[in-house]
Amino acid sequence: MASRLSSLRGFARAHPRLLIGVQLVVLGIFFGFVGWALRGSFHAAGNDLRNADPVYFVLACVAVAAYYLVFVLGWMRILADWDIHLTYAAALRAEMVSMLAKYVPGGVWTPAARVVAARHAGVTDGALVTASMLLEAGISAVAGVIVFVVSLAWVRGVNAPIAPLIAFGVVVAVLLHPRVFRPLASKVLRRLGYHELPPLRGSTMGVLLVFYSGTWIVGGTGLWLLLRAVGAHPPVSLGVRAVGSRPARGVHVWVDARDHRRGRCARRDAVEPRRDHDRRGAAARRRRRAAATARRGRRRGRGAPPRRRSVS
Repeated sequence: MASRLSSLRGFARAHPRLLIGVQLVVLGIFFGFVGWALRGSFHAAGNDLRNADPVYFVLACVAVAAYYLVFVLGWMRILADWDIHLTYAAALRAEMVSMLAKYVPGGVWTPAARVVAARHAGVTDGALVTASMLLEAGISAVAGVIVFVVSLAWVRGVNAPIAPLIAFGVVVAVLLHPRVFRPLASKVLRRLGYHELPPLRGSTMGVLLVFYSGTWIVGGTGLWLLLRAVGAHPPVSLGVRAVGSRPARGVHVWVDARDHRRGRCARRDAVEPRRDHDRRGAAARRRRRAAATARRGRRRGRGAPPRRRSVS
């Protein structure tokens, strides 16, 4: 098996153009299947974009781009606290590569892509990069939970199951505390043959918590502007509540579904198709017309009998 793999690597090195051609063909097939699976979605999105407000749409794109461009600064701050300094371009490249890797089946590709991109930028300690990703995701999740819970103060009549979400945020916050996260991470790293994890200052984590809370607000603003672009009139708090944090999205869906049943969710009314509603309305109109015809027939039956034409 090893000899076959070595011969295959030798063949690939000897024929680089053939390897690139095969990769391009596989990539074309992949994107072809993706386009075929999403062809209906692209058509619906095209209709929405043709009817969208260009000003709101451009502002939404700017807000979403700002969210991703600013988000990487938190990861750079974590690495800088461990005396690892990356340029903004290298950090942004590693962040974007890991985000694209999320769409590849298998959860291992996201950290692997970040580790490989950081290695190309000069950071060879893969364990440290992985630990920084865990800190980034954990602090961002806690910040999202805080933003979501605080934003509920501006939403009336919401009885969402907040207790499990708050419990999740508290558990993650305890695990991320320097006195808890560092011993646990160092124990795992030592078993894998790596060195002990360096300490992360509590002040740095506090600054990052405030920073990631601000990034969720920026992302929510982009979502709110995008909804306004397609003709919806959502409340200002809906964007922040809908983005919130990744662990809170189940609660977001539950709250939005309940609001939709009560008729207060303008986003669903403006964006989603209403084919079922139209079919039910047409059936109700047909039933009303049939009932009116039957009533007219009964009234005629109770009146004078119709005249018969004389046969000459």
